[in-house]
Amino acid sequence: MYKYIYLLLFLLLSCKGDTILKKNHYYKNGNISREYEYMIKNGDTILDGVLNEYSLNSKLRLTLFMKNDHIINSIEYYPNGTTKYKAKYKNDKTIEGLRYRRNGKLKTYLMWNERDKVKYKKKYDSLGNIISTQGKPIIELVIGKSNSPLFKIIDGNLVNIKLLDTIKFTYTIANPPNTKVTFKVIEKKSNNRLLDIDVKTPHNTFYKVFKEKKEIELLGIVKMHDFDTDTIVMDTIPTKILWDKN
Repeated sequence: MYKYIYLLLFLLLSCKGDTILKKNHYYKNGNISREYEYMIKNGDTILDGVLNEYSLNSKLRLTLFMKNDHIINSIEYYPNGTTKYKAKYKNDKTIEGLRYRRNGKLKTYLMWNERDKVKYKKKYDSLGNIISTQGKPIIELVIGKSNSPLFKIIDGNLVNIKLLDTIKFTYTIANPPNTKVTFKVIEKKSNNRLLDIDVKTPHNTFYKVFKEKKEIELLGIVKMHDFDTDTIVMDTIPTKILWDKN
């Protein structure tokens, strides 16, 4: 008996602060209006999990996927239940979106940079055929020192680097449906490959420690194979490393 009580207390204590709770809200007619998952941390309610919103007649209209009170993904629905819009978020800002027609066919693919500007757009007709494409596959490059605030690139160059600095490179890359996108970063002179991946997410990050003072130019290279049109698009963004004069 005591062993059972001790085991129960242990399980309750070990789940404290991490237990997912659920709550429902209802319209006056008794239909559900909202259901969501949350945690209690330091006395605060933190949304963590799935949040669903319903219309007055109980049709699902919106799903949010939350993590520690921040939106990660969202899905909007037409009244007939088909998907209207899908989006991915970073720091509560939309970075990637897919708009659909009522027949389920994709209408528009969109990608934003960190300043909330649409930098890549792909439009489709009612049959799902590509109408137009605007923008280049590499949306943006953001550079920052490890564990310090982001700083800007000046004229495409990284300035005032010191020996043993650890630099964070984050490339935002378009990844439309029905494409295969690969990405690599190389040192131009030595052809040394620093990164070589299949793109799965919009933001692709790697860290570089500069251990010796030498002339360096990095090339970020994207190859996008579009299976809808059977075409290949290449995009390159160069970055020169300029050392601190001291």
